Amino acid sequence: LPSEREMERLLDRVKAEIFKDRDNSAFLGSLMFSQKFSWNEEIPTICWDGETIHWNPHFFLSLPEETRLTCLLHELWHIARLFFLRRRDRDFLFWNYACDIRINNDLTNEGRSFRGIENSWRDLTVDQGPEGVLSEEQIYDLLVQGQIPPPPQSGAGGTGAFGKPDEGGD
Repeated sequence: LPSEREMERLLDRVKAEIFKDRDNSAFLGSLMFSQKFSWNEEIPTICWDGETIHWNPHFFLSLPEETRLTCLLHELWHIARLFFLRRRDRDFLFWNYACDIRINNDLTNEGRSFRGIENSWRDLTVDQGPEGVLSEEQIYDLLVQGQIPPPPQSGAGGTGAFGKPDEGGD
């Protein structure tokens, strides 16, 4: 692994990319700067624990820079959309899957890179129904009812979006 200083420099480059998005830079930038960041080899990919965004440094280094940005945006959107509050009494795993699908679909539709994490869970059919784009709550209901198949299994990119929540990934 590169030195801690070099890793921080690489992460800073990804963080700086947040500000190139004219539509969301102020919002996501301020949200990003309110979070702590840590390198954590105990998790498979990337996750947020309520106050810190944790990256597995090997996972981080395995990704192209544009995909690192996709991963960071994914975690920031989990925070921004208040998924932790909106969950209520829903099953954590299915709720996280529903949120991952919604976020990854939106990032796909924005043209974000999924190179290196191609098996991240996306289901664009939930964006093309008669009701239009489905909310996380609607996607959750479809998951619980078995109308959306289980998440893809993958190597890089973990199960679902960027790893299983119960194993420290998102």
